[in-house]
Amino acid sequence: MKIITWISAIFLGLGTSLAITAMSLASTPESLYSTTKIIGLDQIVGIQYFKESDYSDRVEGLYAGYVASLEDANTMYLSAEKAQIYKMQQQGQEKGVGIKFSWGISSQYLVVTEVIENSPAYFANIAVGDRILQIDDTLCMLSNELEIYEKLTYTGEDSVIYTIQKQDKSITEVPLIPTYITYTSVKTQILDEDIGYIEVINLNTGSTDIIKNQIESFKYRGVNSFILDVRYLDDAKFEEVVLLTDLFMDDGIMFSSVDKQGKVIEYASTTSKINNQVAILTNSTTAGTIEIMVEALKPDPSIFIVGNSTKGIGTASEFIELDDGSALIISTKQLYVDNLEQSPIEPEVVVSLDTQYTLNLVTYGTKDITLDNQITTAINILKGEDA
Repeated sequence: MKIITWISAIFLGLGTSLAITAMSLASTPESLYSTTKIIGLDQIVGIQYFKESDYSDRVEGLYAGYVASLEDANTMYLSAEKAQIYKMQQQGQEKGVGIKFSWGISSQYLVVTEVIENSPAYFANIAVGDRILQIDDTLCMLSNELEIYEKLTYTGEDSVIYTIQKQDKSITEVPLIPTYITYTSVKTQILDEDIGYIEVINLNTGSTDIIKNQIESFKYRGVNSFILDVRYLDDAKFEEVVLLTDLFMDDGIMFSSVDKQGKVIEYASTTSKINNQVAILTNSTTAGTIEIMVEALKPDPSIFIVGNSTKGIGTASEFIELDDGSALIISTKQLYVDNLEQSPIEPEVVVSLDTQYTLNLVTYGTKDITLDNQITTAINILKGEDA
């Protein structure tokens, strides 16, 4: 009965009804829920599984599996540690060593694609294009993907040894201790002399203000056409999506949401629209609440959607923290444009990344914009040239 006690205690923060539900599951003879079965499974896993596993991790997996049974990509259970990481990310912070990477062309190493300024990796002189061959005693091979992910996301106090191959082929071992890092949620630059490029890395609290201010800065410098890159944005804060959509939309209803009880909320534009041509870049990792912005803006003749279809997750989620520090990210609303349920959004101009861009990334770690044919297509559209 200890497991039932733990479950009841954890969910007390969500209300008495959940605790009563957990108790009824334990007391109903014909219930599908069986503490005996859970204990039996744990004994088999703990004794028979060929790798060492931690008991607390298996208990966390119990909760995660319960939520995963909903088969909703926007709904998940977070352990206390992961919940803390999530909250930090929503504030533009993370704990880590400051490396972003891609698998190398042979999947036998990782290629560094970005080093965050003032991070442990930055001060250790790790550079874009360096290869990570091994982390501690784990070789960076695709067959070790799970172990590698655990090493890369480690947030403890001990150092982690990265075996680095520099571009001159020399190999060195670099100890890195994770620390708190503030990262940029929006990156900007001017392309082809008169196109403002805005890459949205994270859309969290305050990001829309940054985008708005940057657009005003672009316009002050005579730049009046913009590319908004949301290709790798999959965890946008819903409140910021509302604000960002409002930035590019005329007065009127932008989109609506419907919850489980059928309550409908309409989100209306309240600010003056930015009257400039905009190209929005999307791909299959454009996912979640940001998709409703893309769908809402698609009918605007001054806005062009370029790239590949989005993932098609038309829900808004909430973060609910439990008493023990763990949390749920749970879909609470279905999002609609013109009363039509969202599905993967097809761009007006469909263009896939050229293989040369990907080859350059996995070989040298560099994101060469001149090889990014989705960006060059957007530039041509904004300049009135053939796509």
